[in-house]
Amino acid sequence: MKKVNGKGLKGSKIAILGLSFRADVPDTRNSPSYEAIDLLLKKQVLGISAYDPYVAQDASLKNKGIQLATNINEATRGADLILIMTDHSSFKNHLTRNEVLKAASTPVVLIDGRNILPAGNGGTATGNLTHRKVEGFHIFIRSTKAGKRY
Repeated sequence: MKKVNGKGLKGSKIAILGLSFRADVPDTRNSPSYEAIDLLLKKQVLGISAYDPYVAQDASLKNKGIQLATNINEATRGADLILIMTDHSSFKNHLTRNEVLKAASTPVVLIDGRNILPAGNGGTATGNLTHRKVEGFHIFIRSTKAGKRY
């Protein structure tokens, strides 16, 4: 992904939900989240915040300037791109698209890398939502105008 809603990744705020390598564990060894973080840092994003209910501290992320959030709203506040990277049961059982998107910027791209959110287009509490499935992943794009495509 080179652009987020028409602008380059450089200068974008990114939120990552899930740091552990699999659901419901604090183990981050070989986690794809860390690979994604390293790739995003190379693109000179404005900032990355991450939230994982099982990972409270991580010195390697702190050293890279990654903010470890204490909840989903804190992680997604003002985000241009949100990546769901781990399918924790608390995410699967309690997350809704509105909850993930409510603190994010508009427009925003949400990539559900674990397919835990229900598919479908439609309005959300804070904008219009378009859904696409690309290479097996659910991608949601929230715009401020009905019918606008990215």
